[in-house]
This record gives sequence, C-alpha cells and structure tokens, in this order.
Amino acid sequence: MIREFWRLALTTELEEIVKNEEAAWRQRSRAVWLRQGDMNTNFFHKVVNSHRRVNTIDKIKVREERPELEMRECPMIDEDDNNQLMASFEAQELLECIKACARDKHPGPDGFSMAFFRQCWDIIKTELVAAVQNFYVEGVFEKSINATFVTLIPKKTGAEELNDF
Repeated sequence: MIREFWRLALTTELEEIVKNEEAAWRQRSRAVWLRQGDMNTNFFHKVVNSHRRVNTIDKIKVREERPELEMRECPMIDEDDNNQLMASFEAQELLECIKACARDKHPGPDGFSMAFFRQCWDIIKTELVAAVQNFYVEGVFEKSINATFVTLIPKKTGAEELNDF
C-alpha cells in the first residue's frame, strides 16, 4: 500500500515536470521569434514553404456510403439531470470551465488564449457572464462567437483518405 502511494506520488510529480518542461520549450520558441522577429524572414519563409509542401492536400477520397446511426436502446437522462442542463449559467461555473482549459493552447480567431481569460477574469467577468446569460435567454449569439478555423493536416505524405489527416 505504501509502495503504491509513493508510485502514484512520483507518477504525479513526473507528469507535472513533463508538463512544465513542455511549456518552457513552447515559451522559448516564442521568445526566439520575438527576439529575431522579421529579421529572420528568409529562414521563416523557407520553413513555411517546406511546411506548405508537406501540408498540401492534393485530393481527398470520401467513401460513397454514408454511415447510418441507429438509435435503438439509447440511454436517456433523468428529469433532475435535464433540469440541471436547462438551468442558467453562473459566473463560478463559467470560471471553472475556463480553468479546466489549458492556458497556453493556440488562441481562437479572436486572438485571446485561455490564459487571457484567467488572468483578466475580474475585469471581463461581468460582460462575459452577460453574454452567456443572453445566449441562455435568447437562444442565439453573435455568429463571430462561434467562428473557428479548421485545418486538415496530413499524417503522412500523399494523404488521400480522410483518416490520413
């Protein structure tokens, strides 16, 4: 039992170290760009062009058949769960969702990462909660809120099938 406790503790500590190391390398790569910036355009363009050659989608094959979804014996939620899902959003619930997201992931089309939302929560809380509450009441939101970029990245050279991306 003690051995298992230490194993779990060491595993948790190792995962934290690996996560911190990954974040440090990500920050270092950004620092290089900030330091060299546009002075390194020749190298930058060569890298971008090499990525473009690899990430080009020449063609995609989609099977002729469309998968069917059978809803037999589909589990359903009970009334309590349904009421909880239909309840309005609270500021604390929204903050917990933001905290559950990784801070340093690539920002969305608006340019704001989750680190921004965490850091500026006290400043933006009122407006953000109002926007979410408005969606709850009206059932619609600005189209720009749902804007996203989808990029297919080939897993291998000469990718054609959808599962090759």
